[in-house]
Amino acid sequence: KHLSRVEIYFTMYDAAAPTSTLELIDTSTDAPSQSDQMRAELSPTRHRSSPPVPPPRHLPRLGEKELHIAPMLDVSTREFRYFMRLLTKRSVLWTEMVVAETLRHCNEADYDLHLAFEHDTRTDNGTAHPIVCQIGGNVPDEAAFATRLVHRYGYDRIDLNAECPSDRVTGRREFGAALMKDVDTAVDMVKAMVQTAEDCGKGGNYDNGHGEGHTLPVSVKTRIGVDDNDTIEFLLDYIGRLVKAGCRSFIIHARKVYTKGLSPAQNRSVPPLNYHKVYALCEAFPHCTFWLNGGLRSLVDARRVAYGAAITGFREDRNAILKEKDIEDGAPCELCQPHGIVPSPHLSPSNLHGVMLGRLAMDNPCAFADVDRYFFGQERNPCRTRRDLIERYATWVERVYPRRCCDDDPAVTLGRSLGVEHIPRVRNCCP
Repeated sequence: KHLSRVEIYFTMYDAAAPTSTLELIDTSTDAPSQSDQMRAELSPTRHRSSPPVPPPRHLPRLGEKELHIAPMLDVSTREFRYFMRLLTKRSVLWTEMVVAETLRHCNEADYDLHLAFEHDTRTDNGTAHPIVCQIGGNVPDEAAFATRLVHRYGYDRIDLNAECPSDRVTGRREFGAALMKDVDTAVDMVKAMVQTAEDCGKGGNYDNGHGEGHTLPVSVKTRIGVDDNDTIEFLLDYIGRLVKAGCRSFIIHARKVYTKGLSPAQNRSVPPLNYHKVYALCEAFPHCTFWLNGGLRSLVDARRVAYGAAITGFREDRNAILKEKDIEDGAPCELCQPHGIVPSPHLSPSNLHGVMLGRLAMDNPCAFADVDRYFFGQERNPCRTRRDLIERYATWVERVYPRRCCDDDPAVTLGRSLGVEHIPRVRNCCP
């Protein structure tokens, strides 16, 4: 009872794994490790089988957790999101990062270009929801303006990007990961977004599809450290200040970020993963919700980390596209990632609401063909075959981008990819 706050977060629990994957752990009998272990920091080379936080009291059922498809620049476009929505009804889709300054200064006629998303009631899915709009910026007034627009367009949540390592973002413009080094600005941004979201919900000025009184939730996507600020004390203080500012939802990329010296692609793989700190945040802020991002290479990884290792075998399924036997421990193992990886807890923290995947969706989107059944426990997936998927997508593309009379001219449709220096003007007959 008298341990310091940080010491409590680092206490390791020796909860023995149950003999059956369906057997529950009685947390009322959990006890901390011996005194010499209680004060030990999380060693990067430490190999343990016990979870760093006490497991919840119940075995989660398939469908209780969320799977998010990460926001990716030049990938998470309207076309990509529609394709993914054909594959999965339940996964949460994200937009590309929308710069708040752009929304504040563009013409009103251009709002749709940045914020419109597809509602297609003629498909089995019926809607683009659930969908999150991520914004970037460092000016609170611009963040408030963007929040009003996102509320008007009917998104399910607005997210503040506090982890993008791109030089174009963290350099002269000083947002994205730069907000982790300027916590005061990050706090002001969150306050502006939360207050505006509450005002929009009370006012009921917009028909956003959620009904009057709906308050747009606000989240922050961030990392576990930035440059030299990578201690647990920094992380706890940083998240704690955002919580006091009104944010209760966090997507945590389980790597630190380097604002100089590494490219964005390298920042997604070079810094070592550290799931310990994500689990420590779940323990430190039990009233907040967290999603884990980073190092998840398959749906097997995603389900195992989101639900805990106990979910393996929860439902015998020989028809699964991905088999648990193909991967030993779900999440990246300690041998291939020796800096802080731990095996998935037997039961995941109750406020770890799910996981986020990005590169898997970008590199192999059809890996999500089985996600609704495998991850969410649905009876079937939206598309039964690849042919079904392509036919639905082609129908949508033909409707959104109707054929033009000039499309038979390669110089117009392919342009400089054919070595044509001068692209002819589109004919007047074209829409």
